[in-house]
Amino acid sequence: MNCTYSHPLTPARVHPFLPGLHVSMEKGSGLVHTAPAHGPEDFIVAKKHNLPLMSLVDEDGNYTPEAGEELVGQHVLTKGNFTVLNLLKQAGLLARIDDLVHSYPYDWRTKKPVIYRASKQWFINTDVLKHRALKCLKSVEIHPEVYRRQMETQLEQRPSWCISRQRVWGVPLPIFYCKDTGEPLINKYTTEHIQELVRQHGTDCWWTMSETELLPQSVRDKSGVLPDKEYVKGTDILDIWFESGVSWASVLKDFPEQQADLYLEGIDQVRGWFQSSLLTAVALNEKPPYKNLFIHGFTVDENGYKMSKSQGNVFDPVVVTDGGLDLKKEPAYGADVLRWWVAGHASNHTNITVGNSIIASMAEQVHKIRLMLRFLLGAVYDFQPASDSIPVSNMSAFDQYMLHLLLEHSKQVQKEYQSYSYNRVVLQTNSFVATEVSALYCHSIKDRLYCEHRDGWLRRSCQTVLYHILDVCCRTLAPILPFLVDEVFLHHPSHVKERFNVFHTVGFGDCVHWRNADVVGIMQAALEVRNVFNSNRGEVNPRELDVLLFATGELYSRFKCLQAEDVSSYSTLCEMLQTSHTRLTSHPASVPEDSAAVLQGTCELTVAESSHVEKFTLVITPSLMYLCERCRMFTASNQGDLCQRCSQSV
Repeated sequence: MNCTYSHPLTPARVHPFLPGLHVSMEKGSGLVHTAPAHGPEDFIVAKKHNLPLMSLVDEDGNYTPEAGEELVGQHVLTKGNFTVLNLLKQAGLLARIDDLVHSYPYDWRTKKPVIYRASKQWFINTDVLKHRALKCLKSVEIHPEVYRRQMETQLEQRPSWCISRQRVWGVPLPIFYCKDTGEPLINKYTTEHIQELVRQHGTDCWWTMSETELLPQSVRDKSGVLPDKEYVKGTDILDIWFESGVSWASVLKDFPEQQADLYLEGIDQVRGWFQSSLLTAVALNEKPPYKNLFIHGFTVDENGYKMSKSQGNVFDPVVVTDGGLDLKKEPAYGADVLRWWVAGHASNHTNITVGNSIIASMAEQVHKIRLMLRFLLGAVYDFQPASDSIPVSNMSAFDQYMLHLLLEHSKQVQKEYQSYSYNRVVLQTNSFVATEVSALYCHSIKDRLYCEHRDGWLRRSCQTVLYHILDVCCRTLAPILPFLVDEVFLHHPSHVKERFNVFHTVGFGDCVHWRNADVVGIMQAALEVRNVFNSNRGEVNPRELDVLLFATGELYSRFKCLQAEDVSSYSTLCEMLQTSHTRLTSHPASVPEDSAAVLQGTCELTVAESSHVEKFTLVITPSLMYLCERCRMFTASNQGDLCQRCSQSV
């Protein structure tokens, strides 16, 4: 437009009108003044149009002589404000004075207003690093992957990195300046000398030692400094993001790859530590300093509010572990409960909720796991794996099936650990312990565990499975609940003679030979029968009942693998249904009494990769025999007698 204006206080100075994307007609007149050295937007406009970048304010916030003799030495936000108003009034350019409430930057510590001021700083030219960093980032696994694009975008848009800061604490920038010209001095010889001083005295030596000690004559001679030049040490410190960004160089110095397996931090570090670490490592080593990035959210209270001391909703981890002043309201849960919460909630990538009710639910989950481990310890009290184990091929189908489930659980947990999905480890463990271990297996095998002959094959078989469940569960839980697992092995009967440390072992204790697809097909059919039976028997104790199971074809053949006899009280079928007697037949069932209940069910069978549905019938009747006082099954011939199995066992 080629429009110009005269400066209100110095009319001889003519300036152009310039376009700026930060100016809008929606706020004000659409015209704003521009001070290139005192605002980010103004600075960008000045750089674009080659305006001079002159700062009229010194480091104390006072006007410099370049601002004019009327303003020099006056503070910008106090006396200087009134002087500017008076100068405008004298020039006849002040129409009105009003107070206006508007947005303005404040220092968060002192709660005082701040001003922008351009100053000389030290920069890293990130333009020469960006493309190399983006290329190296492709080799990094990011959890969750959705943050990859955000990190790439911020790298692409990153301006030059200012690594100098004006603070009175921190790691100094080891740069000297000529007292007369301000020319900086930094080279190989000066930095090597400062490095040696820091090794001997720490970084404070920069502030405590004189220039003569920091820049001795021998270093001046090597640097080619003229004798008459006087140098002073700089007062700038390193940007803390540079300081933390090169932490890999110290932490990983003894590792040949100089790469960490994992960097873990919050989402705000996508533009902070993750990025500064990447840029410095790429600049020096041409590779990222990490193989994996784990990005988590922020902790909020149970209502989703950010934690704040002023709000009184800060949750103290020490109170969780050690308890509060009132132990009834704030009980001591111990470190394992806190770790369980961290694994179950803090590894989520969104905001993380925490509160009394959440911690209490975590404590309940850990308590249930503890009860399960305690039961398993008691179950194997007289079991020595070297001499008492039963080969998998000799086990019942139920035992083989449980080992198959244990293997699948172990592999799934290992997969979640590898992907840092600790919350899924918690979910998988809670489900496996509550459903497969407690509700299905441990509940079903109590009869042979407690009532079979001590060294009998049936008892040793289930003990072998229980031993492996205890071992695998401890190993999969150890990274999250180390104190509980360590306590288990303090009382483990196989390790009472010598101290066993699960954390010094490798592997999860599972065995690939436990996988058995054939047994899975058989047991899934039996579980369908169990579901139909349990959903229709009401509150009646299943031990008071006898069951007749009618099936044909492939389904009957599968059930026959679980019960060889026509009638049994101790077969796998009987064990799963928890009845006193189970009769298996392929002939149509007849209903002998009015008190019998007849149930119909179906099973989906897969044979040669094709699936079909087969039907079965359950006839449920009250048991006609008497209660055995030892095993509590209705298998005794006379009232008050033991059943035949228990008589032989005792």
